[in-house]
Amino acid sequence: FLTSYYVAEHAYKAASEIKTKGQVAVNDLNMNFFNSVLEGTGSATRVQSGSVLKAGDAAFSDVITSLLKRGDNLMARLESFRGPNGEMSEQIDRDAASDNSQYQRSIPNLTWSYAAYFRAIKARQNFINSISPGTASLRGAP
Repeated sequence: FLTSYYVAEHAYKAASEIKTKGQVAVNDLNMNFFNSVLEGTGSATRVQSGSVLKAGDAAFSDVITSLLKRGDNLMARLESFRGPNGEMSEQIDRDAASDNSQYQRSIPNLTWSYAAYFRAIKARQNFINSISPGTASLRGAP
């Protein structure tokens, strides 16, 4: 749970940072990341090294939307591995039986897993607030 929630948090923070700056330069270091996020969320958009994506451009919007979707998809997927009362252990065994409690391995109710979950939720809320200031709820939260 821990690392997976951090990946979701990173996606939300990246979306927020890019949206706030209003542009992002695509280079050899980040091009594969952006294209992976775009492809993984079903977008047909691809970016090229050397381009600058700016607010108002379709590719800019696609990157922001895809980062949000990536975080949301991961959060939803992790929800399916949580125990019946929301429990989270240290590890997930993806090859375990379909009973959610069987997916959980190692230390039960690991505090860090819960902290990572709340950090991801907070990062998503900050993103939503950055596009709709004053929003008190997590509209569309996974």
